[in-house]
Amino acid sequence: MLNSSIWLASVVAPRVHRSCALGRTFRLAAVILAAGARSRFNLISRRALACGYHAATLFSASSTFRTVLGTVFAVSCAGCRDQSPTSPTATFAGTYPIKATVTVGMIGDLVREIGGEHILVTQLMATGVDPHLYKPLRDATLAIRNADIVFYNGLMLEGKMAEMLTLHGHRSRTFAAGESLPKTVWGSDGADAHTHPDPHVWMNVQLWSQVAGAIGGELAAFDPPHAADYAAATTKLRAKLERLHEYGVSVMACVPEPQRVLVTSHDAFRYFGEAYGVEVQAVQGLSTESEAGLSRINELVDLLVDRKVGAIFTESSVPKDSIQALLRGAQAKGHVVRIPDESLYSDAMGEAGSYEGTYIGMMDHNLSLIARSLGCPSVEGFRKTLDEPLANKLPSAVSLPDRSIPASSH
Repeated sequence: MLNSSIWLASVVAPRVHRSCALGRTFRLAAVILAAGARSRFNLISRRALACGYHAATLFSASSTFRTVLGTVFAVSCAGCRDQSPTSPTATFAGTYPIKATVTVGMIGDLVREIGGEHILVTQLMATGVDPHLYKPLRDATLAIRNADIVFYNGLMLEGKMAEMLTLHGHRSRTFAAGESLPKTVWGSDGADAHTHPDPHVWMNVQLWSQVAGAIGGELAAFDPPHAADYAAATTKLRAKLERLHEYGVSVMACVPEPQRVLVTSHDAFRYFGEAYGVEVQAVQGLSTESEAGLSRINELVDLLVDRKVGAIFTESSVPKDSIQALLRGAQAKGHVVRIPDESLYSDAMGEAGSYEGTYIGMMDHNLSLIARSLGCPSVEGFRKTLDEPLANKLPSAVSLPDRSIPASSH
């Protein structure tokens, strides 16, 4: 088996990258195969992924063949690394439009708005895709490898591809947009508090406006000739986001305070609750990979009954089973609770090309649906405020409380 594996390495190596030396590939393959250490394969495979090779190819093969492939890819990468002109700090020197690959729609929408005609965006995760569970396949890997610049959220949102994105950042321009916020913002509660930052920062529109500013700055640094265009687009977008934030504060203030309880499938709305004065309860933790325990279900059923919560919410990218279980549990105790016909957008936006398929549309939908469902039926939606001054469209007798972020946290 060992001899045949070494022979296989010698055959595959020149096919992976014809400009690399066969003799070097053959010798290193023999050394690694003879060692037979899985830890060495893990190291090699990580290096292969950093060069953009397809992860599924490595991890679907038999153990011996995995080692061969890992060796071949690593050697091919090592032998040809010097031919690549990219670097983590390089400015753009190619042909426009700039090819930007983004992971999730919330990031993609900011890059499109700010980049305008200078940027061509490729988005990896489509409508309804859960980024916590997303596994990159060949096309996604190539899109990252071939991009001029890559934008992702970070903070462990893209859990199963986080390592690949980090490694890619060692060789090409890559920007973790969510991690541009101060570390004091990333806090988490509960069991994840010491191991998992809360990645759902877009749920606070003011925070996401800061992220928009950071993306604008990154594009300006990457493409200095169009820095003025990016700065102007960023300023325009942030003005819209400030109005959206004010709208959110106002419509949630319209809900009677005892009714401001938001119950969802997973813990994606903590930043939302802090920004808009809502108590947030969830069945699952920060990641949808966490289990929905029976004890947590029973605890939330008791909360619904004791506090007479009138509505609970499903999420577009998360299975509805846990929320349906809460509904049945409350009904068994004689309490009627409603699930709105429409789901909230948590980890993914609406359909591409729709209003809800933009960040502003996504958050307008969430804010308006929550406010109407919890006790403010007069809410019409942020979209209808854009044709006239915001104050003329807010629910009557509602002031704008100051929920701005302290200057020290910027």
